[in-house]
Amino acid sequence: MLAFRKYVRDLEALARADSLSPGAASVLAALNGQPAIELRRAVSLAKRREAGAFFTPPHVVATVRSRLRGTLSHTSVILDPACGAGDLLLAAALELPPESSLDARIRSWGRRLQGLDLHSEFIDAARARILILARSLSSDSPSPADSPASLLNGLRVGSGLEEGHYPAATHIVMNPPFGQVPAPLDLPWATGMINRAALFIWTAITGMRPSARLVAVIPDVLRSGTRYRRFRSAIRACGDLSFPVVHDRFDEATDVHTALLDFVRRSQPAVGLSSEVASQRAIVGDLFAVKVGPLVPFRHTDGDVPRLPYLHPGNCPRWGTLDSVSETRAFSGTTFAAPFVVVRRTSRPEDRYRAVPTLIVNGPQTFAIENHLLVAIPRDKSLSRCKQLVALLRRPASSLWLNETIRCRHLTVAAVAGIPWE
Repeated sequence: MLAFRKYVRDLEALARADSLSPGAASVLAALNGQPAIELRRAVSLAKRREAGAFFTPPHVVATVRSRLRGTLSHTSVILDPACGAGDLLLAAALELPPESSLDARIRSWGRRLQGLDLHSEFIDAARARILILARSLSSDSPSPADSPASLLNGLRVGSGLEEGHYPAATHIVMNPPFGQVPAPLDLPWATGMINRAALFIWTAITGMRPSARLVAVIPDVLRSGTRYRRFRSAIRACGDLSFPVVHDRFDEATDVHTALLDFVRRSQPAVGLSSEVASQRAIVGDLFAVKVGPLVPFRHTDGDVPRLPYLHPGNCPRWGTLDSVSETRAFSGTTFAAPFVVVRRTSRPEDRYRAVPTLIVNGPQTFAIENHLLVAIPRDKSLSRCKQLVALLRRPASSLWLNETIRCRHLTVAAVAGIPWE
C-alpha cells in the first residue's frame, strides 16, 4: 500500500492547514469518498483483493450512521477493527455529542474512537481525516500544546482478529475484508474455507461485552447463504441479530452485493435457538425436494461408466420444456427421473426473473444434472405440480421475494425452497 502514501501526505497537509473552510471542495472530497478513488488509482485490483482493501462507499456509510443515530453518549467507545481510511469512524464521530471547543472535541474523539488496520498508511489517513472533520466543525484552531494526531492514538496498526481489542468498546462498526480464508480448527460452525468477513464478525461477537452493539457491512451470502446457516444460528445464540438493510452492488468497481448486520450482545447465550425462523405459510420446499445437480464437470470426467442424458444450462431452454436431450455424459452418481424442474443457479437481482426454470417432462431415462442447476422434484411425482412451479416462478412476487432474501449471484437450495407457494 506504499503507493497510497503520497495521497496520505496530502491529507495530512490539509489537516495541518492554517485555515480550513468547512465548505471547501478539498475538505468535502477528503471526507466523502476521495480516499477510495485515490486507492483505486494507486493500487492494483489484484493487490487490493489480496489485502481486502475496499473502502466503504458513502451510501453504505450513511446506512451505518443511521443505525448509530441516537445510541451514542459521552461514555461511548466506538471500535472499527478493520478501519481502512476511517469512513465508519467518521460516521460515528458525527453522531457523538457535541463538544465546547476543537481541543475538547479532539481529546474526546481520541478517547472514544478506536481503529485497527494492518496498513500504517490507512491508519495515518484515518487520523488525518478525523482531524479534518473535527476542524471543519469548529471555528477555532487546535492548541499548539499537543500534536492533534498524537491525541488520536486510539487508531493504531493491529489485527481485528484478536479478541482482546473488543471488551472496551460499547459500539463496534466494521466493513471487514471479504476474501476466503481457512477456518480455524476450533471454529464451531464451519470447516474448510470461509469468508473472512464471517471470521471478523465471529471474533467481535465472542470478544465484545454484554449490551455492546455491532453494526457491520457484510457480503450478502452471510445473510442468505445456506452454507452460513450455522453461522447465523451461532450468532443468534449470543444476542439479538437483524439484517435491516440490503444493498445492491458494494460500489461501481466491486460486483458484490452486501447487507447490514445489526447485533446486540446478550449477557447469557440462549439455548436451543433454531437456525432460521420457520415460516407458517406453505413454501416450495413443502411440495418439492430441492437439490443441487450432483455432476461437477471438472471432477466427473469420462470413465468406464454408463453414458446418460446430460442436462446443463446450455442445453436447457429458458422457460422451455424437454423430454429428452441428445447430449450424454459418463456419470455414476445420483440421477433423476422426470418429471422435475431445473432452475439456473446463476442469477442477479437486476434480472427480470431471478429463478429461470426448464420443465423436464416424462422421458424413458434418468438424467445426469450439472451442479450449475438446481433440481426441484415434486413430492407427489406429478407433472401438474411441476407446471404449477414454473407458473409460480414467472410471478413478479417470486422474484421480489428472492431479491429480498438473497442478493448474491448464485441461488441456493434454501432460497428456492423458501419461495412462498401462493
